Amino acid sequence: MIKLDLKKIIGYFIYRNDRFAAIKLWRDWRVMILGFFVLLTVVFLISGYLFWKIKIDSSLGGIDDLANGNGKVLTLKKQSLDRVAKELKEKEKIFNDFLSSSSTPFIRDPSI
Repeated sequence: MIKLDLKKIIGYFIYRNDRFAAIKLWRDWRVMILGFFVLLTVVFLISGYLFWKIKIDSSLGGIDDLANGNGKVLTLKKQSLDRVAKELKEKEKIFNDFLSSSSTPFIRDPSI
């Protein structure tokens, strides 16, 4: 069984005494390369897990189900879209009428 000496590993990252204060090119490059590969490994593991989870999970529909045409597709009715568009136009008209009315208070630009 391999024992990890955490004090030695942490010593690479924290320079508290004179032993680590000097610039050591090989040690610094090893730390940077090791950190890069650890980060790259973590990113690949998370990406692979998410891809696997989306592919397998049936509650999301699954990629295979959508490719085969078996997945559920959310559709909207044209009537409901027309109603929403009409309501938005009415609200826009009310807003524009409010802006063009004479009762609108004069708002001065603070940057002038």
